[in-house]
Amino acid sequence: MAVFILEKAATLLLLPLGTVFLLGLLALAALVRNRRRLAGGLLTAALLWLWAWATPFVGTFFASTLPDPTTAQRVEALPRADAIVVLAGHVVQASVRSPYGQISLTADRAWHAARLYRANKAPVVIASGGAVWDVPGKAPAAVVMRDFIVELGVPAAAVVLETESRNTRENAVNTAAIVRRRGITTVLLVTSSQHMPRAAEAFAKAGLSVVPASFDSGAAGRHIQLTSLVPSMEALASNTHLVREVIGLVVYRMRGWA
Repeated sequence: MAVFILEKAATLLLLPLGTVFLLGLLALAALVRNRRRLAGGLLTAALLWLWAWATPFVGTFFASTLPDPTTAQRVEALPRADAIVVLAGHVVQASVRSPYGQISLTADRAWHAARLYRANKAPVVIASGGAVWDVPGKAPAAVVMRDFIVELGVPAAAVVLETESRNTRENAVNTAAIVRRRGITTVLLVTSSQHMPRAAEAFAKAGLSVVPASFDSGAAGRHIQLTSLVPSMEALASNTHLVREVIGLVVYRMRGWA
């Protein structure tokens, strides 16, 4: 768990806001040493860095660094497979104030998995995702996602849970163990387009035949418009996810996980 937390912390510092935070700390240290010119340069760099990653254009340009597959297809265009594997993202557990679990960006993944099942693309759905921080009393992400998939019309008996994974690598390894026991070889893999390159490579490395089934398509093109240079919270969030995936893909390939 300690190594896992350190890896998470290191990743956060490499993301746009983490870099701005580090530049801010360096600027503060420069001010303490009365090096005002250096401090001003570092603060300027931090602001420019934040502006760049908060604009849609930078993210669209950077998306070209991700390999295919990033293009979503309609359900009818996808082949049949032995199983549908849907990866959980961020979830918020049910509480007194919120009686239903909130699955945020994972909702689109679960919805697409249910859509594939109803189109008879596979007889079983495997929901993969554990309780990342091991909070006592909290259900694994896969359980929260399973409940939503069932509400969308998929029979509970058709949903298999993988509840131990804390990252994409563990999603792949743990799911591979499940499908081998069931004699499954080909899976429709459901996740976001940004996450798909790393996820597809990790699952292929684990020995599975993967058919990417993104529910959305990645950004394409490098057209500059005036509005593309205006920063927004939405662009910052999207670009942060993109940077995380590029970092993750590089690390996975270096470690032999993809």
